[in-house]
Amino acid sequence: MEHFGVRPQAITFAKGLANGISIGGVVAENEPMNCLTANSISTAGGNTIAMAAGNSVLDFIESHDLQANAADVGRLQSTGLQELATRHPLTGDVRGAGLMLGVELVENGTEKPAVAATNTILTQCRKRGLLIGKRGLSGNVLRVTPPMTVTIEEPKQALGILDDVLTYVASRAEPQPIH
Repeated sequence: MEHFGVRPQAITFAKGLANGISIGGVVAENEPMNCLTANSISTAGGNTIAMAAGNSVLDFIESHDLQANAADVGRLQSTGLQELATRHPLTGDVRGAGLMLGVELVENGTEKPAVAATNTILTQCRKRGLLIGKRGLSGNVLRVTPPMTVTIEEPKQALGILDDVLTYVASRAEPQPIH
């Protein structure tokens, strides 16, 4: 929110809050919360184990300054991906913030989604030990989202693997006819 200068009236969150234990939460201003008439907005509220796990995760994030780590590593990762994009014609837009980045893959020199190349890149990255995902309406956006505990060295290794894979995929591409 702070990154985009937004102050929402309500925030919902879940998943990573308790490191795999089922938990979710809501933080909101008085007005939207006070309009609720139900006694509870939860299907499993008051789970003491989930609350303890959530508190432990928050303590770990704070004591290891993982927000600063995410900002530092995210800048390195974003800069590295931007640099790769200047050298590899398959890469279109690099976007995101912090540790949540996406690399759009397009057919060389066009805006057409490079779906087949994306699938090959994912397979080749996996074979080399790099697990990334894909998203986007056409399934052509590499999803680069390491955990907050990622070290400064791990993205350097990941960028090297991705560079090698992009080079490999480009070398195997069929020549495109000139129109």
